[in-house]
Amino acid sequence: MDVLPEWVYFCVCHPIFRDNAIAQMTGTGGLQRVPRSFVENFQIPLPPLDIQRAIVAEIEGYQRVIDGARAVLDNYRPHIAIDAAWPMTKLEDICETITDGDHQPPPKAHSGVPFVTITNINDDHKLDFTKTFFVPEAYYDNLRDTRRPRNGDILYTVTGSYGIPVLIDSDARFCFQRHIALIRTGPQILNTFLCFLFESSFMLQQAHDSATGVAQKTVSLSSLRNFSIPLPPLETQRAIVAEIEAEQRLVAANRELIARFERKIQAAIARVWGDEANTSQGDTRHETRDAREGANTIHETRDAREEDASVREQGEERQAVLDL
Repeated sequence: MDVLPEWVYFCVCHPIFRDNAIAQMTGTGGLQRVPRSFVENFQIPLPPLDIQRAIVAEIEGYQRVIDGARAVLDNYRPHIAIDAAWPMTKLEDICETITDGDHQPPPKAHSGVPFVTITNINDDHKLDFTKTFFVPEAYYDNLRDTRRPRNGDILYTVTGSYGIPVLIDSDARFCFQRHIALIRTGPQILNTFLCFLFESSFMLQQAHDSATGVAQKTVSLSSLRNFSIPLPPLETQRAIVAEIEAEQRLVAANRELIARFERKIQAAIARVWGDEANTSQGDTRHETRDAREGANTIHETRDAREEDASVREQGEERQAVLDL
């Protein structure tokens, strides 16, 4: 009985298999395992080979689109072509303040003001407040103004995962740990331009060169204040920001593309199991019926293939005797 390895893989990826497998796990802690007998005797749909190939090709086509979109997300970085005619200046000379979070252990509270750590910065360089802890209102009120972020400030990670900028785009109140720096720009530079500049290879290299330490490398505030910053005219900064924002809108569209094609894969796998309620592709129902009518256990499928191979080998041996 013919079966594609990819077909078996997609079958065991479905919750029908996975949920049942999890329920059958034995052992404790990190040593839990699915019994071999469960895997061998679990029935999977087994349609004719041409239908297997068609559905496998469909799913692999969707996956190639997802892989391409992920490559765009993984490799995109804002690029700012630095003109030799632009003056260079120290970061501290174009900022109102460059500081970091409170160095004292923050008191925790059940409610109050969110306290942000590096783990609250997501892959999109945005703040995620869903898993922050809170500090008392009095603690926040007693912080210096330079340690209370404002809309338009830039946060910049300086310890461990250093070099990540976050542009604050709301008036939400929060405070932050000492492993994060706060940068408040002056009138000579746009905060959006500086934030994009921080993501460029030019600035990342400065962070790498200045980071010190072994267990957790750190970019000191003194080093950060001395970062070299190219300073084009404000009109040029606005044009660069507009161009990068247009690029980022195109890049962000890849996230929606990934989500759409992941749903297509799930719909295709659901059809493998005859789960038509989860897919709108009604023109494939005949494939689903064929798949369900040909259900076999994984063990039976393996045994059938081994039996076919054995029969072929015996036939070849008999033919060799006749030839002699």
